[in-house]
Amino acid sequence: MAQRMEWWMGAVMAATLQIGPAAAQSLPREVEAARRSAGEACIGRVEFAPGYIQMVDFNGDGRPDYLVNEEMVKCPGAPPLFCGSGGCSWALYLSGAGGGYRKVLDGLDYKLTIERSATPPILGTEGRGGRSRYQWNGRAMARIGGR
Repeated sequence: MAQRMEWWMGAVMAATLQIGPAAAQSLPREVEAARRSAGEACIGRVEFAPGYIQMVDFNGDGRPDYLVNEEMVKCPGAPPLFCGSGGCSWALYLSGAGGGYRKVLDGLDYKLTIERSATPPILGTEGRGGRSRYQWNGRAMARIGGR
């Protein structure tokens, strides 16, 4: 039974990350805590739909950063827990020099986009307050337009 549960959790995590062969790797402690907290909010079963966690190197350090989109947390039979009239909750965790991760941005928006063709990639958000775009400036994720 324990092996079956372990396999199921691994399958959910791999489907959630959408990153190909690297999907089997474990999540950083900070990102795993956010995932666990979202799962505990559901009464009963929880589903993490594709796109819940996206890995992108936003700060150009060669390590993945994690965009957590709580719109993709599904509690079957219940209304969305992390979405409302203002949009859905999201958070961005960047890798740090010491090896850890820290939440550097979060928000409540209707739409998230990643412009992967830009160097470094750009995070776009769209919500009640308008559109914003964020890009790494060498020190932080800085707003580069919108709102």
